[in-house]
Amino acid sequence: MITFDLTTILALVLFVLGLRTHWWPRLLTLLLLSPALLYVLTVFGFDIRLQLSHWAGGLLQLAGFDVQVTGNVLIRGSGSGHPVAMSVDPACAGLHMTGVSVLAGAYWLMQYETRLRRRLNRVRIGLLAATIFGLTLVSNLLRILVLVLLGIGPDTWLHDLVGLVCIVGYTWLPAWWLISRAVRRFGREAHPGQTTQPGWAIALLILGIGIKWITGLPETVDRKQLEAVAGEWRSQGFTGATLPNQFMKLEKPGYLVYLKPVSNWWSAEHSPAVCWRGSGYVLQLIEESHWRGRPCYRAVLQKSDPGTQQPGGSALYTYWWFSNGREQTISQIAFRWKMLWGAPDYVLVNVTMDGSGRQIALNAPLSAAGE
Repeated sequence: MITFDLTTILALVLFVLGLRTHWWPRLLTLLLLSPALLYVLTVFGFDIRLQLSHWAGGLLQLAGFDVQVTGNVLIRGSGSGHPVAMSVDPACAGLHMTGVSVLAGAYWLMQYETRLRRRLNRVRIGLLAATIFGLTLVSNLLRILVLVLLGIGPDTWLHDLVGLVCIVGYTWLPAWWLISRAVRRFGREAHPGQTTQPGWAIALLILGIGIKWITGLPETVDRKQLEAVAGEWRSQGFTGATLPNQFMKLEKPGYLVYLKPVSNWWSAEHSPAVCWRGSGYVLQLIEESHWRGRPCYRAVLQKSDPGTQQPGGSALYTYWWFSNGREQTISQIAFRWKMLWGAPDYVLVNVTMDGSGRQIALNAPLSAAGE
């Protein structure tokens, strides 16, 4: 089912505007791919956030600033008596603006091609789209650097202003300039009455049918594989049962384990970041770690205040990874690639414990570098 987010709506508007031009196949492609873009950003969101955090911290350290990186958190002034931690939340990665920026580029390209009566080939259009995506990440990296250096917290007009200046100055304006230059220099003269080749329509039809077929396949859970993974925990004294949504909940004093099957290689997993937020918790200090010598993600959970939505109260500690009973990984690409080629189904394992399980020191007040 197509998700009508902002990117999809804007793609639909552009499609209507371009119906009477040669642009309609390109805009229909964007309309079909906008949910796919949302899916990719949802699946790889954690990896992008962690990478942006490491890049930002490395640049600040290279420039001589006192900054430490802990997962998605940058701690400024860690050597002083009053350190301040800034977390790179999903908005800081600029992912919600990526689709908007690509569509803005599509609009400018459509306008310039119409005005100058010249057309770019598909390869150059693809290169421009990739460039705009890269500019979006660069602008948001600069945004994070500015917010951390100036200590600007979320929910302030200055925070929003920095984000707007970065996306306009380092993504939209450069993209507009590149598109205008590309059309003038590389565009081929458009002949009156020139029509789109039928291959476009055929390719789009196949793409649409393929997306509909894949998303319509039933979500079947491999119960035998799920029980195999659960057996490892039962052997350690955990007890529990299967929930109505096919998840498995296992418990023992001080520990809570959720096993969430990933039924197909293309299925989006039920991220703990989303599930715990729905239960009224806030995830903080997300970082790569190890569970018994194997890779995992680790985060701090704190109950949010219903009135302010700010974290408060005692902390819980949560770890998660993907396992098929033989291998354990946190790489989305790795386990999906293996499932595509016939590996046993993977399960998202989420282990949560109270303060007695493992104590993680919070050395600085936490604020978000982007919301």
